[in-house]
Amino acid sequence: ALASTPGYDPNVFTAPVSRLTWTTLISDPRHPLNDRAISSFYAPGSTFKVLMSIVGLETGTITPETTVFCPGSVVIYNRQFMCWKKGGHGTVDVHRALVQSCNVFYYLLGRKVGIDAISKYAKMFGIGELSGIDIPGESRGNPPSAEWKQRIHKEPWYPGDTISVSIGQGLLATTPVQMATMISAVANGGTLVQPHLARDAKMESAKIPVAAETLALIRDALADVVEEGTATRAQLGPIHVAGKTGTAQVFKKSVGVDADKQPKNE
Repeated sequence: ALASTPGYDPNVFTAPVSRLTWTTLISDPRHPLNDRAISSFYAPGSTFKVLMSIVGLETGTITPETTVFCPGSVVIYNRQFMCWKKGGHGTVDVHRALVQSCNVFYYLLGRKVGIDAISKYAKMFGIGELSGIDIPGESRGNPPSAEWKQRIHKEPWYPGDTISVSIGQGLLATTPVQMATMISAVANGGTLVQPHLARDAKMESAKIPVAAETLALIRDALADVVEEGTATRAQLGPIHVAGKTGTAQVFKKSVGVDADKQPKNE
């Protein structure tokens, strides 16, 4: 499924478009002609922890038995980074860290694995890459890499940048279709499938070199996210589903302002 909102009535384009209709569409401050699913990019928030878990396990930085104690915050590079849960999650392994979306676990994991490994696996799973979907206007977003920051911002990558990326924030920005492609590869056992809308499209697919055991562990954790973790409201009764919650801050819009009072059309 693919959707973008606010939308517009595509039937107006089946005939010559009046000047009034076109002017109304292109001057609408909500930008209905912008396909947010493929061309807008956002901080993915904690959904990025799925990829971070894969990076940690595949690089041998952590094992399924590795544990971290989360007291609610951690000091890294002389700065305090907060977990979302006041008081913390206690001792967590990678399974529990995903189920409860523990920030402290992923802050520490990000510091250990470094941005180069994160960038490598992000690209393998289609993050920061064009998915090749068969409609025009797709964007790459902001891939998390030192090379990208130097090329675009003319600045070096700082260690603190990696900590923010580790929970799906900071300089990282992805398109919804990229995240859908990534999680599909996790769900299907490691095949990156090129998304398409045309029924008869001949699209490419590629096997990602990731251990089956790693993906099985991630899928089990994502099932428990819905069964007992942060996404219990996504339960569908007898139908077992898996997923991952994600909430990201937008700094310019959120400082000192109640998020519920912010406009939702941007």
